[in-house]
Amino acid sequence: MEKSCERILRMKNNIFELLQESKYSDFGDGVSATWIELAERELNLKFSPSYRNFLEKFGFGELGGVEVFGIYQLPFDKIVGGGDIVSKNIIYRKNNQKNSDRLYVSDDNGEELFYFDLSRVLPCGEYAIRRIDRIAGTDEVYAEDFFKFLLKRLEFFESAE
Repeated sequence: MEKSCERILRMKNNIFELLQESKYSDFGDGVSATWIELAERELNLKFSPSYRNFLEKFGFGELGGVEVFGIYQLPFDKIVGGGDIVSKNIIYRKNNQKNSDRLYVSDDNGEELFYFDLSRVLPCGEYAIRRIDRIAGTDEVYAEDFFKFLLKRLEFFESAE
């Protein structure tokens, strides 16, 4: 299991480099550990190591014009709109109380909605990313962890050319 965890963290630099080079990505400059801890406390959970790495490096951003939720570094109760993971998930939880085992991370406001499956912690503290297809009414595992989610989304937008 240790080698698997090391492999996931080694993937980070390669994925971050691909994201920075892609014309389909637009990301911020990262957030501090203090903001990450505030967000975790507000949501009453621990982010996966891969998502924490993303937050530290980028903070928030978009892939293919679709927001990948992050942290805006503003008081969570003052944020209106946008893709702050805390404010978005507070809204989702108010609208759908039965899904407390989900942490939503991307929503195209149309066909697809992605979330961390908090019901099962995977090796290395990771959570699978699930995809809800609103048109087909399906809910399936999309990626084993957040890094693979980013890579798969990037590949999706680049292959659409």
